[in-house]
Amino acid sequence: MIKAYHLIYLMFFLSCSVNAQNFQQPILTLVPEKYVGGLENGLSLINYNLPLTIQNDSIKSVFSSIHNNNNEGTLFVTYQYEEENKDVSLFKFSHGMYDLHVNPLLITTANDLNLFDAHKRSGKIISIIYTENGVNKSSQLVIDQLGNNNVLEFLYYKEALSSFNRRKVESYLSIKSGISLGKGESYLNSNGDTIWDSNINSEHNHRVTAIGKDEIVGLNQKQSKNIENEFLSISLGKLKKRNDLNLGEQKDQSFLFWSDNDGAIIFNEDEIGNNVLEREWLMSPYDFESDDDIEILIDPSAMFNTDDFNPDNPQLWIAIDHVTRNGFSLENASVKRYDRFENGTFIFKIPQEIFKSRFYFTLMNNVSQTEDIIQTDDLLTNQISIYPVPVNSGEKFNLSFNLNKKSDPLVVISDASGRLVSEKQLKDIKENVFSYSLMIPGVYIMSVHINGNITSFKLLVQ
Repeated sequence: MIKAYHLIYLMFFLSCSVNAQNFQQPILTLVPEKYVGGLENGLSLINYNLPLTIQNDSIKSVFSSIHNNNNEGTLFVTYQYEEENKDVSLFKFSHGMYDLHVNPLLITTANDLNLFDAHKRSGKIISIIYTENGVNKSSQLVIDQLGNNNVLEFLYYKEALSSFNRRKVESYLSIKSGISLGKGESYLNSNGDTIWDSNINSEHNHRVTAIGKDEIVGLNQKQSKNIENEFLSISLGKLKKRNDLNLGEQKDQSFLFWSDNDGAIIFNEDEIGNNVLEREWLMSPYDFESDDDIEILIDPSAMFNTDDFNPDNPQLWIAIDHVTRNGFSLENASVKRYDRFENGTFIFKIPQEIFKSRFYFTLMNNVSQTEDIIQTDDLLTNQISIYPVPVNSGEKFNLSFNLNKKSDPLVVISDASGRLVSEKQLKDIKENVFSYSLMIPGVYIMSVHINGNITSFKLLVQ
């Protein structure tokens, strides 16, 4: 059964007397007025999460009780639908003389309202804004087909949220549902920090997906896949059937994003016999911290043509490029063969240290000559330390090297959002001290790249 997914944000601004920009309290510190739902066995999963269970009568009474005599509000709905039911009415919202009808592909209104529709192939983000000049009118929400297996989130706020606060909610819903926001849209956490910047990642802004934790909104997404790219999943530790069963741990306000360049799912052979996928991904951590290794899982049945995959002799490699700054380069990449092939899925186990800084990666189904050079053993034998920590603004800190052999370390300094601050290529060293200073206070990630291995440190500049 084919399912399509839509991310619908319905913003009902019912009073022109409220200036949303004067909203003082961070909206995501508020608990929505009512959250209707529950957990049941046997429900279809949305990005490894259980959907809500909604009964029309109960949600009508709940909505009426919280909306009566309130002339402003914001409603968020994240839902999926079955392709054969794309023309069936999902719900209707009425407020006085204004009617809003929603089915999966079309939103119609009885009045001339402002409608903004950012359409995507398998999702859309819609905003409807109108005013009632402060006049209280009776409201009614009628659910037609928005039932079990359809809804991931139903959120309602009495406030008319500003665009800044709406984006916080949208980012949370996107990470949880695996439904990307529109191209050019950045992601915010509950503190209002930019955790994925569309300007920095403009060349790789397709199918933005993430795992991450934001305790204020109850987000703890440990495994994710994008609804437009379901052959690729990334998980903290071992992937489980459901996100809530995943045993991995990550710190609060820790996020790991991946997005792609919209390249084709086609392998091209280069001049020396390497078959490299046209699509490449950019991994963008934001203050990411976990003690668990990361598993990257590829489902060949959802990806390959029969010519590209032999189930009797499964072969797949991942190529990771930490060096190139504006796109993937195989010349600079570390290449690693899959670790396990289980239940028809390729599984790559990558040390969590690799994910301290941004990198590009792609897939290969044939490698002319290579060896697996992403190995934890080399990371353990190279002794690298940083001191003092923390350090004052303008004060020098030191990276001390005691390596097992002479190497050419690349020292990369990034801020918490992954933006490159500085990099320095060191040459032919075994024992050495590298000193540097930073003028702007904040949290920085120091990554040392040696022969495809990465050792990372967090540095607080006060």
